Amino acid sequence: MKPRAIVISGRIGSGKSTLASKLSVAPGTALLKSRELIRQKMTRLPLDLTAWQRAGDKIERETDGRWLSDALNRKLLSDSSLTTVVVDSVR
Repeated sequence: MKPRAIVISGRIGSGKSTLASKLSVAPGTALLKSRELIRQKMTRLPLDLTAWQRAGDKIERETDGRWLSDALNRKLLSDSSLTTVVVDSVR
Protein backbone atom coordinates (compact mmCIF):
# COMPACT_ATOMS: atom_id res chain seq x y z
CA MET A 1 0.00 0.00 0.00
CA LYS A 2 1.29 3.44 -0.89
CA PRO A 3 1.81 5.78 2.06
CA ARG A 4 -0.56 8.70 2.33
CA ALA A 5 -0.26 12.26 3.53
CA ILE A 6 -2.85 14.03 5.62
CA VAL A 7 -2.28 17.74 5.10
CA ILE A 8 -3.76 20.19 7.60
CA SER A 9 -4.24 23.88 6.95
CA GLY A 10 -6.22 26.59 8.68
CA ARG A 11 -6.24 29.85 10.54
CA ILE A 12 -4.08 30.59 13.58
CA GLY A 13 -5.61 29.02 16.67
CA SER A 14 -8.03 26.82 14.74
CA GLY A 15 -6.73 23.56 16.23
CA LYS A 16 -4.42 22.36 13.45
CA SER A 17 -1.66 21.20 15.79
CA THR A 18 -4.11 19.55 18.18
CA LEU A 19 -5.70 17.60 15.33
CA ALA A 20 -2.31 16.70 13.86
CA SER A 21 -1.06 15.42 17.22
CA LYS A 22 -4.14 13.25 17.70
CA LEU A 23 -3.92 11.81 14.19
CA SER A 24 -0.22 11.07 14.48
CA VAL A 25 -0.58 8.58 17.35
CA ALA A 26 -1.89 5.89 14.99
CA PRO A 27 0.60 3.07 14.30
CA GLY A 28 2.77 3.69 11.24
CA THR A 29 2.08 7.43 11.34
CA ALA A 30 4.61 10.26 11.59
CA LEU A 31 4.09 13.95 12.23
CA LEU A 32 5.79 16.56 10.04
CA LYS A 33 5.60 20.08 11.50
CA SER A 34 6.23 22.96 9.13
CA ARG A 35 7.22 25.11 12.12
CA GLU A 36 10.08 22.72 12.91
CA LEU A 37 11.23 22.80 9.29
CA ILE A 38 11.30 26.60 9.36
CA ARG A 39 13.18 26.52 12.67
CA GLN A 40 15.82 24.19 11.17
CA LYS A 41 16.45 26.55 8.25
CA MET A 42 16.19 29.82 10.17
CA THR A 43 17.96 29.21 13.47
CA ARG A 44 17.61 32.62 15.14
CA LEU A 45 13.96 33.54 14.91
CA PRO A 46 12.14 35.72 17.42
CA LEU A 47 8.88 34.40 18.80
CA ASP A 48 6.53 36.84 17.05
CA LEU A 49 4.27 35.58 14.27
CA THR A 50 5.39 38.23 11.78
CA ALA A 51 8.98 36.97 11.93
CA TRP A 52 7.81 33.40 11.36
CA GLN A 53 5.68 34.49 8.41
CA ARG A 54 8.62 36.35 6.85
CA ALA A 55 10.89 33.34 7.40
CA GLY A 56 8.37 31.04 5.72
CA ASP A 57 8.01 33.45 2.82
CA LYS A 58 11.79 33.53 2.41
CA ILE A 59 12.02 29.74 2.35
CA GLU A 60 9.16 29.64 -0.18
CA ARG A 61 11.08 31.99 -2.49
CA GLU A 62 14.40 30.16 -2.06
CA THR A 63 12.94 26.73 -2.84
CA ASP A 64 10.31 27.73 -5.41
CA GLY A 65 7.71 26.49 -2.94
CA ARG A 66 9.13 22.94 -2.80
CA TRP A 67 10.44 22.93 0.78
CA LEU A 68 7.47 21.19 2.35
CA SER A 69 6.94 18.61 -0.38
CA ASP A 70 10.69 17.87 -0.34
CA ALA A 71 10.55 17.33 3.44
CA LEU A 72 7.54 15.06 3.05
CA ASN A 73 9.34 12.99 0.42
CA ARG A 74 12.45 12.71 2.62
CA LYS A 75 10.29 11.54 5.53
CA LEU A 76 8.54 8.90 3.42
CA LEU A 77 11.77 7.65 1.87
CA SER A 78 13.60 7.46 5.18
CA ASP A 79 11.15 5.04 6.83
CA SER A 80 9.55 2.28 4.74
CA SER A 81 7.28 1.29 7.65
CA LEU A 82 5.32 4.55 7.47
CA THR A 83 1.79 4.30 6.18
CA THR A 84 0.81 7.91 6.87
CA VAL A 85 2.48 11.27 7.40
CA VAL A 86 0.45 14.05 8.98
CA VAL A 87 1.63 17.47 7.82
CA ASP A 88 0.85 20.17 10.38
CA SER A 89 0.32 23.74 9.20
CA VAL A 90 0.57 23.94 5.47
CA ARG A 91 1.19 27.53 4.39
